[in-house]
Formats: sequence, C-alpha cells, structure tokens
Amino acid sequence: MGERSIFVKTYVPDGWDQSHETVPLRVAREATVIARLGGVGGLRGRLGVPRLVDHVPALGTVATEAVSGTTLDKVLARNGEDCRRAVFLAGKWIQRLQSLRIELADYASYTEIDPDDLIMYCDIRLRALSERGLRWVTRRRTAAILNTVDSLLRASSATSRSRSWCHCDYSPGNIIWDGFKLTPIDFGNARIDLELLDVATFVHRLEMIALVRPWRFWPVRKWADAFVRGYGRPNVSSDPVFQAIAIRLLLCRLLTNVRRVAQNRRQAGHDFWMRACLKRRLIKAVRSVYGVSRQELPS
Repeated sequence: MGERSIFVKTYVPDGWDQSHETVPLRVAREATVIARLGGVGGLRGRLGVPRLVDHVPALGTVATEAVSGTTLDKVLARNGEDCRRAVFLAGKWIQRLQSLRIELADYASYTEIDPDDLIMYCDIRLRALSERGLRWVTRRRTAAILNTVDSLLRASSATSRSRSWCHCDYSPGNIIWDGFKLTPIDFGNARIDLELLDVATFVHRLEMIALVRPWRFWPVRKWADAFVRGYGRPNVSSDPVFQAIAIRLLLCRLLTNVRRVAQNRRQAGHDFWMRACLKRRLIKAVRSVYGVSRQELPS
C-alpha cells in the first residue's frame, strides 16, 4: 500500500477571534464535524469528505488525509468548461452538510465577535469600521443598514430562518476539485447558523472575483445560477434572509479592505476602488428595501 499524504493544520491564537481558551474547543469541534460527515448519506461518488487522521486540542492541531486536486478558485481562474459542473456540485454538497445531525452541545458559541444575532453581527462590523476611521459610517447610514437587516428578517419565513450546520467559510478557496470529485476543506469555523449562510457566502465570493480582477470577463452570473440550482433553490437570491446575509458579507468585506495595508500605490488605488464598489452595493441594498432616493441616502 502507498503511503498517505497527511495535512496538519495548526490553530494559532490571535487578537481577533481565537484565544488560548477557544483554540482547543475549535479543534475538537472541527474534528467532530469531519468525523460526522463521514456518515452522511449522499456524500460519496462526486461529493467528497476529508478523512480525519488525528486531532490534539491541547496542541491546536487537526490532521487529515490530503485531498488531491486543485482549489476551486484556481479552477475558476482558468474559466474552463468544468467550472459550472464544479459549482453545481458545490451547491449539492451544501445540501448534504445541512442534513448533518445536531446535538445540544453543538449550539455552544466560542466567539463574541460572531454572534448568532445578525443585527448584532452587523453592528459590531459597523463599529469596527468607524473605529478604523472610515467616515462613511455615519449614524444615519448605520441606522439605515441595521434597520434594513431587521426589516428583511421580519419579512422572512420561519423556514428561511432555519438553522443547521454551516461551514461558515464556504468559498472556492476552501474547496478542492479534481475534475470529478468536489471536496470542501477547512472546517475550523463550522458552527450552527442560518441555513442560507453558506449559500450566500459562496455567491458573494463568486461576485468578489469580478471586483478583485475587473479587467477580465468572468461569467459570475452563470456560475452563481449553476450553484443555486445545485442547492435546489434557483430563486434563493430573492429570499429576505439571503439578502440580509448579503449585507453582512459586504460589511465583512469592507472591514477586511479597510484593515489591509497596501504594499504599493497600485494596490492602494485598487483598494480605494474596491471600497467605493462595496459602499455602493451596501447603499443599493438599503434603497431596494426602503425605496429611498439617492438624495435621501447618498452613497
């Protein structure tokens, strides 16, 4: 028998979301999720699951068998014929993850900056943006954004607000594609959250590809359509919960942009352009709910 290639992931405490106290808990949770996925029906054939080898919470390590293939973001960068097939399977994979059983202990939260309450989550990001000196975050805009999220949640159905296991970082960079099988990796952020979180996250990451590299043509809409068809809800983007999560994701992306230190003038110019695009999308989301004019709520 050939030797297995092992990938060892090590958690490192940082000042944002991981501490010496939470790292062992996160390691144990990631190992639990990977182990349970092995017993989920339907995760076979073209839908893969990483295989857990070992985990040591005290050392902050999780070891899995290495998954052969290429990350989906690199596959999409080539814009080959198999892109739509791969993202379609990414949608189907999320369906399977949401069928994972939930136990009472799974609801435990190991973070204060990622609260379950979507309005609180957005408020934390808006305050962080203000503390970073982004003058665009005025009281008026903050109230409008938070009220929009609240209105969307109030307009949603109980089914749309259902919770399940979520990857919580479901992006092309965390998915391996070998031309036949699609296997998500890195379950370090996995937790119980809104079912549509991973769906909205994946679509958001696809849309960001076009913003990060605007000088190329990207068939993002076709990819997103294939993904939501795979998920089984081709019209999910009209769901109020999906739209509320999209606002959360835009705020996160804006905060990431503001926190990043540009290495050169070209990058600084691109970051400035990205911020402008993200702010316009946020205001557009607010206007679409309230129907306010450009004069009433300028970008």
